[in-house]
Amino acid sequence: MAHKMVIWALFKSAGVLAFIRSIFRPRYRRRNRLCVRGGDNLEGTVSGVCSECGEAQPPQGRQ
Repeated sequence: MAHKMVIWALFKSAGVLAFIRSIFRPRYRRRNRLCVRGGDNLEGTVSGVCSECGEAQPPQGRQ
């Protein structure tokens, strides 16, 4: 019985961690000039469009 509770707790904590990661991932990618959808590096792009997924990225000013 106790091992079932441990397994359940592991699955639940993995779900919570995945949820938290999904919240912070777009913020991290925008801050580091990565495509929000695909994660491709957009450092040298002039057009503002991701070469991997075609997602148009909003223009960013100097930070």
